[in-house]
Amino acid sequence: MQWVIGSLFLAIIVSIATMRPASAALCAGWETRKAATAGSRVSISFRTYVPIPSDGSYTLEPRAFPSYPFRVQVVSPDGDARRVPVHPDVNRPTVWSGSFSPERPGSWRLQILNLADADAACYSDSVLLVNEARNAWNPSLPLAVAVIVIGGIAAMASMRRRSQHRAPVG
Repeated sequence: MQWVIGSLFLAIIVSIATMRPASAALCAGWETRKAATAGSRVSISFRTYVPIPSDGSYTLEPRAFPSYPFRVQVVSPDGDARRVPVHPDVNRPTVWSGSFSPERPGSWRLQILNLADADAACYSDSVLLVNEARNAWNPSLPLAVAVIVIGGIAAMASMRRRSQHRAPVG
C-alpha cells in the first residue's frame, strides 16, 4: 500500500514539474515592423497578455497593464544597449509603444527587460533589420534636366538666327 501511495505521489510531482506554466504573471508580443532605415525614427509597440491555464499549458488573453513599469531597451548590432521609454496607447489599452532612431544598419534586438526570464510562448525578443539610408540625391536627374534645358535654349537660339537671315519675300 505504501508503495502505491509513494508511486502516486511521485507521479504527481513529475507531472507538476513537467507542466509548462507561464513563468510570468503577464506576457507580451511585439507588433513592430521587421525592417527600417538607418537614421529614421522607428515606432515600436507590443501588446500585453495574461496567461490562462488550459489543457496542461496556457492560452494568452489580451489584458491591459496601464501602470506597469515596463523597461524596454534596444541593442545595436555592436552590442550597445539603450533604454526606450514606452507608454500605454490611449486608444488601445493593451498596446504599449515608444520610438527610437537607429543610426547604424544591421540587426537591432528589441527587448522587454521585465520579461527576460519568461518562456518562449509568453515572450521573446524581436529583431529589427535596419537598412542603410539611401542617398536621396540622384546626380543623373539634375544632369538630365540640365541637358534638356540647354538643348532647348540652343534650339530656340538656332531658330531665331534662321528667322533673322531669311530674305524677305515679295
